[in-house]
Amino acid sequence: MKHILFFSLLAPLLGLAQQKKEFEFCKDVSWAQILAKAKTQCKYIFVFVASRGCKECQSLEKDIDANKRAMDFLRDEFISVEAELDTVQKESEEKSGLPIYQEKFRAAYITKTPTYLFFSPDGKLVHKGEKQISSDDLLELAGQALDPADQYYTLLKNYNSGQKDYPLLGYVALTASAFGDIETANTVAVDFKNNYLDHLPDSQLCRARNIDFIRRFYTLETTEGRFFRLCYTKPDFVNTEANKGFANDYVRYHIYHEEIEDKLYKDGKQVRKADWQALARAIQVKFGQKYVEQIIPVARRDFYAKIGENSKF
Repeated sequence: MKHILFFSLLAPLLGLAQQKKEFEFCKDVSWAQILAKAKTQCKYIFVFVASRGCKECQSLEKDIDANKRAMDFLRDEFISVEAELDTVQKESEEKSGLPIYQEKFRAAYITKTPTYLFFSPDGKLVHKGEKQISSDDLLELAGQALDPADQYYTLLKNYNSGQKDYPLLGYVALTASAFGDIETANTVAVDFKNNYLDHLPDSQLCRARNIDFIRRFYTLETTEGRFFRLCYTKPDFVNTEANKGFANDYVRYHIYHEEIEDKLYKDGKQVRKADWQALARAIQVKFGQKYVEQIIPVARRDFYAKIGENSKF
């Protein structure tokens, strides 16, 4: 009776694929059956997490049907399963005892659809993707799931156990941030910056992948930081692998944050009066007249707009 109940809880989770014609996801099977099949065939498991009325999910399914390369790759390399997030969440509310899918979803912090989960042949979560993507994007994501050097959860597990592959930690931090795991993202980011990024020569520090990291975790830097000084003294060098104007924008942000913003707020509230001459002098002494002219007028405009005194600007 227990096995029948367990099967009945899991069976509805795979129902979205019933109307598929050219590419069939596994359906009406338990996680134990999927796992057994994966182990027998030495294949990874791909779980496509969808929901009722999800247009992005429907679009991807149609795109897969029209992409023979995607269908062949998923068929050859994975046991592909479609699970309905709505049903899993409903079962969690109405039934006692969590089915396997709920445990897997909870471990992956699933909050939206579509989401793409990848498991090793022995059922360990190794990789994940989110949001609307094309079938070609799915191919790239699935390819990452087969490579331990690209598997987000594998790299995170290694990190948490003390196995730190520092060149890959920027990717781990950025991915954690994209998934909304801000605590993990910030912890890994600080470690990556302090123990790897800050020790690279300038030519490597300013590569595109590192600039992507710095752009996302810009709060880790100050006007005393090395990358700030590079942007300040060698903007053209930094912009070689960044978008035009990035270095100057980066410098302006940090000057504004430290020399203006921190002095215009007290206990989280904006003050009513500001000594703009003193603020301008401080910026001019530390960073030059150029940044006074770029920062002070915008800061004054925004300041008076917030307190409803536009006429003073």
